[in-house]
Amino acid sequence: MNFDVEIYSPRWGHDDFYTITVDGNQLNIEAPVGRNCSCVYDQATDSFVWDSNYDSLIRIFRNDSIEAPESIYDDIEMIWRRLIQGRDSQDKFKENFENLADWISEITRSKPDFEY
Repeated sequence: MNFDVEIYSPRWGHDDFYTITVDGNQLNIEAPVGRNCSCVYDQATDSFVWDSNYDSLIRIFRNDSIEAPESIYDDIEMIWRRLIQGRDSQDKFKENFENLADWISEITRSKPDFEY
């Protein structure tokens, strides 16, 4: 499954597209300019393991002045777990991810305007 979500970037003054790809037990989030982060679901331990490279999701967001909530990883894991467990369809997963992206954009747009 592969789809795009839009998240507002105050650094650039417009929405950027982030590509979400779910392939089996791996989820990848690709940001503009090819930066990405990924997470693997370990079925044996029922846990999620996020990559620890420089381009973690929070670093990607911070680079573009995007204000993601502290719970972002937990939020993504929750909606992905519902897909893995068959509680949500792929369409519902996409809808939930789009709602999460909209929420991040709303948080970011409500941030006080500072000179950078």
